[in-house]
Amino acid sequence: MFETLVSFVMAEHLWGETFQPAAGPVGYTRLLSAERRPLRTADGYLAVLPYLDEHWRAFCEAADRKDLLEDARFRPASRLEHIDALHLALGAIMATRPTAEWLERLQAAGVPAMPLRSLADLLDDEHLQATGFWSFADHPSEGRSAAARAVVAFLRHTCGRAAPGAAPGRAHLRGPARSGTRAGRGRRADRRAGGPAVLMV
Repeated sequence: MFETLVSFVMAEHLWGETFQPAAGPVGYTRLLSAERRPLRTADGYLAVLPYLDEHWRAFCEAADRKDLLEDARFRPASRLEHIDALHLALGAIMATRPTAEWLERLQAAGVPAMPLRSLADLLDDEHLQATGFWSFADHPSEGRSAAARAVVAFLRHTCGRAAPGAAPGRAHLRGPARSGTRAGRGRRADRRAGGPAVLMV
């Protein structure tokens, strides 16, 4: 898990250390801007990301702010250097219209934008409902349950049965799965040889 998270995060945050010798420090300037956050609209919040130059131009046109295209700070060669000022400008503009109007304008312009969701909102989100993201099942001892669909697929696994209840009969899940035991080492060897992956609980 540690390596997976480092690989995901450092794909962008390796930044100046990508070059050897280093051309600068680690940490992607655009992502580390203190002003990079969901933006308040007239009636809510919206995540807006005019990332590419074409997005920035489309945003300025959709927002009726073509004057910003002439601002020297926000031209392609200097935009990253003035990223905090850019986000502040975005924030001031977004506050002038309601979320629904912004979504209509920005989606029509091809600018990445999405309304901010609360945890409770996710349960009834139309997109998640349409894609079958939430799954429901009847557990043999715990009753009806809900779960988020796994977004990572494995070629082989031994999952598929219901998790055991809170009964004391879980001894068979302990001990042998530990990596330091003979059984645990055998299972790892089985995976290296191409055998089925074993869920460690």
